[in-house]
Amino acid sequence: MKKTNFLIGSLILASLFIFYASLNAYSVETISAKDIVKELVKVYPSGGELPSWEGKTITGKFDLSNRLISVAIKITNCTFEDEVDLSHCEFEQLVDFSGSRFRKKLDSLNAIYQKLVVCDNSIFEDELIFDGCQFNAGFFRDAKFENVEKDIGFTR
Repeated sequence: MKKTNFLIGSLILASLFIFYASLNAYSVETISAKDIVKELVKVYPSGGELPSWEGKTITGKFDLSNRLISVAIKITNCTFEDEVDLSHCEFEQLVDFSGSRFRKKLDSLNAIYQKLVVCDNSIFEDELIFDGCQFNAGFFRDAKFENVEKDIGFTR
């Protein structure tokens, strides 16, 4: 009887552990847009590991306006819950937003992308502003533009 109770208790404990582990595997971490911006504007030593974000929910206004960003940006498969302001920003390295979802306005007015910008499989749910934007090269393969009421202009 004690052996049976021990086995049942062990099975219940193991089941709870597996259930809890599966919840963590599928949970999405939320991070503040301000925290990401702080990381992106830091000075990194040559050859140092650059920050990247994968599968996060980003809250708060993501504001890189009027800045020079010298590090590569890799924010992939993330959801931006609030406005993204990249206006008048100059990006010296890769900008990768692949698979990300932009729920609010993305403003890239007069931004300059010196290297590659990648938004493959991204979803843009609200207003997009690319007027006066300069791309060296850009990929928007399989991107979805929802609720877009005017043409999106790209200049090089």
